[in-house]
Amino acid sequence: MKTGKSFRQGWREGLSGKIKRGLRFLKQALLELVVVLVFALLAQTPAAKVDVVIKSDAAGYYDYLPALFIYHDFVRKNRPESNYPALYKRIDKKAFYVDYKGFKVDKYPVGTALLQGPFFLAAYWSKPLHGHPAGGFEKPFQHTVQTATLFYLLAGLIFLRKILEMYSIRKPVILFSQILLVFATPVTHYANFDAGFSHIYSFFALTAFFYFSRSFFTRYRVKDFLWACAFLGLILLLRQINVLAVLF
Repeated sequence: MKTGKSFRQGWREGLSGKIKRGLRFLKQALLELVVVLVFALLAQTPAAKVDVVIKSDAAGYYDYLPALFIYHDFVRKNRPESNYPALYKRIDKKAFYVDYKGFKVDKYPVGTALLQGPFFLAAYWSKPLHGHPAGGFEKPFQHTVQTATLFYLLAGLIFLRKILEMYSIRKPVILFSQILLVFATPVTHYANFDAGFSHIYSFFALTAFFYFSRSFFTRYRVKDFLWACAFLGLILLLRQINVLAVLF
């Protein structure tokens, strides 16, 4: 009987602790959320509003998703273009697919599409609601890429704060640095006009990697090491050149 009561009490205490940690996290992330929301509102003004963000390089980063879920021409293994021209009909029109030993491959890394995936699927599965054909480039999909970019901007700002807190930097200085980063650096451009590019996603992955790396060398926790390794892999998937950040 005591064992059952102890189990229930332990379960309640564990749940209570998780709720408290969650509320504390939300409270700490409130300022970052306000910064991103203000940026999102300003991005909707006539001077800054952008309707098409899946363009140029962004289309190359993104095309893995419609290729996999809509057009089903993602996997072309053992099917060279000379023998299966119909399979290459769509991608022949896209400059970011390049020839490789009789095949066509997307020259951009897959990492950005990987992070955009959950947002893409939300638009894809809700297509009966918005009434648009699921070609992968219609307005709902453009909006999901913009939303994904803002989400990872928020996450990157949170990790940036956590890094700066490790160096005992005062909260007003941290907030001022975050505001400057969002509104006075190229982040302003890549979080809005070129939201589909890999820059904001790389910012998120790099700040997360730096945080968990620093955390591991100060606390020596295995989970921090594993998270650092995971984000290092993500950094490579986003842009291989980003791995040079490890040197710093």
